[in-house]
Amino acid sequence: MANKPAKIQFWLDAGSAGWWQRLDQPLTHPYVLSRQWDPGRQWTDKDEFETNQLSMARLVTGLIRRCTGHIYLSTVSLNEQGNQEVGALLLATQRILREVARMDADHV
Repeated sequence: MANKPAKIQFWLDAGSAGWWQRLDQPLTHPYVLSRQWDPGRQWTDKDEFETNQLSMARLVTGLIRRCTGHIYLSTVSLNEQGNQEVGALLLATQRILREVARMDADHV
């Protein structure tokens, strides 16, 4: 998108872990090899989870801010391995939609 606004966005495969999980790069780990990382400190599952959460939040926030019209989310029933994908983006979207529906019901 070259950082330009778009009237309509299509977010494909919203159930994929790719929206949340970074690529596994053990030899070129972008955080552990950065100058801000404390030497000798180990990368933990907690670090991975928190980093994935923040990265997805930044990605989604940036995409939403660039959208001037509508966002369409697409999901698939089964992924290429035949498994159902229920990634973090899809779960967060479902949680938000349930909350909005509850708030609408409370205001009736």
